[in-house]
Amino acid sequence: MNLYVDTSNKYIILVLFNDSEIAYSKLEANRNQAEIFVPYLSGFLKENNVTLEDIDKFFFAKGPGSFTGVRVGLTYAKALKVSGYNNLYTINSLLVLCANLENAQSVIDARGKKYYYQEIIDGHIKEPQLIDYDQINIDSVNTYETAIDLIPNNVVNIVKNKLYSDDLEILYIKEAIS
Repeated sequence: MNLYVDTSNKYIILVLFNDSEIAYSKLEANRNQAEIFVPYLSGFLKENNVTLEDIDKFFFAKGPGSFTGVRVGLTYAKALKVSGYNNLYTINSLLVLCANLENAQSVIDARGKKYYYQEIIDGHIKEPQLIDYDQINIDSVNTYETAIDLIPNNVVNIVKNKLYSDDLEILYIKEAIS
């Protein structure tokens, strides 16, 4: 059994899965992830009769996203590592919004009239970037608001396609220098 954890945005998203979704939970936490994440995760695991020892692989959203939110999940991942858990992986937060790994676009609000942006064209995953609000039609791309209930299936597909990393580092996207 695998566990996906995403605290990189205003939601805490938890997914238990193998080859398909077993359980899924989301909670709008806004900026309270640090205070409520551990109790929320504990309740989710208990509700599903699962312990940390039952988890074969842990997957964490590595950003981009909320400065504090990303750190909540990855700090927990690093604490698991120190505690002896070794099957820890990270997934790009923009990628989990893409149900179609063939052709898709996703954005996360980066504030300051900017978006974090990811595009997949003909199965080729482009490098994420920081773009201005006026460079994209928000109604034509995936966001947490429009794709949140697709995330469990998307995570399963990402894992099946091995589109994850074994580093526990945050994905920083810097503004291009012109």
